[in-house]
Amino acid sequence: MKQPTDREVRVNTQIDAFIAALLKPDRDRLEKLTSPALSYGHSSGKLENRAQFIQSMLDGVSRFLSIELDNRTISICGDVAIARHVLFAHTHDKGKEPGTIRIGILLVWRYEQDDWRLLARQAYRLPQ
Repeated sequence: MKQPTDREVRVNTQIDAFIAALLKPDRDRLEKLTSPALSYGHSSGKLENRAQFIQSMLDGVSRFLSIELDNRTISICGDVAIARHVLFAHTHDKGKEPGTIRIGILLVWRYEQDDWRLLARQAYRLPQ
């Protein structure tokens, strides 16, 4: 098994920080972790830009009570990192009953402003 590079370790650290920010949304943290050009895709097909994503997190439109990640992979090419994982979460979105989700996630991170920032996120339904 190969050892992760320093860059892979840093991207992984940013992923952990992003998950923590999803659990306890804070505008400053979310802005620091995301690119101004963020494209955030939900498994429903809904797309949000950075401002919409952050506001929906702060307003509880999307609300995560717990998150676990499985099957994490990171691939780096230049100043771009592609990360994939399976996300299992307990949720309680605004206007909905509490629920659980198990979805696939693709994250695209770009090295900008001296750190890795989330450029794109796409959630997708997993095969049954």
